[in-house]
Amino acid sequence: MTRQIEQSVCVDKRFQMSAARRLGHARGFHDPADYRDLAQSETATPDELTILATSEYPFVVQAVAANPRTPRPVLCELVPAAADTEQNTDLLRALARNPSLPHDALRGIAQILMPLVDTTHPHMVQNAVLALYERPDVPEDLLHELLDAPQATRKFKKLVAARTTRPGVRERLLADPSEAVRRAASRPRT
Repeated sequence: MTRQIEQSVCVDKRFQMSAARRLGHARGFHDPADYRDLAQSETATPDELTILATSEYPFVVQAVAANPRTPRPVLCELVPAAADTEQNTDLLRALARNPSLPHDALRGIAQILMPLVDTTHPHMVQNAVLALYERPDVPEDLLHELLDAPQATRKFKKLVAARTTRPGVRERLLADPSEAVRRAASRPRT
């Protein structure tokens, strides 16, 4: 039974990839940048974005993830299981910035990223987490959860203080035990 499912998934993936190629052929695309341009376009239809989400080119998939016109189910399917590569982290950052991504998917992204904030590639992961603090619609309790996580170092909190425009987060950082974090949170925003 499992083998049949695997075979049908493989056939389905080949079909989807050929659908992306057919779309490119119909549009007269000459190189992968044409696919990316369509994925970034405000005129791309939800059907086109759904097809482009299956692209073999990671930068096209990231452009689909960043496009607010991408259907929510497609966005949710694009969330990788781990931030184990730079491509996955870039994809998570693009998804985190997309205003169409549902809140439960944002929570999933936060759970994937937070344990990695201060490990092997902190800047790569931190930028994806910080994207959550740049959105006005992320639930504040999620943002507070991230600040309370053991991995949320003083350096990370200072970065949050520099980027967030959320009054509740700023108040929380103004009460932080670290003087450096409080100082960063008290700086006026421009």
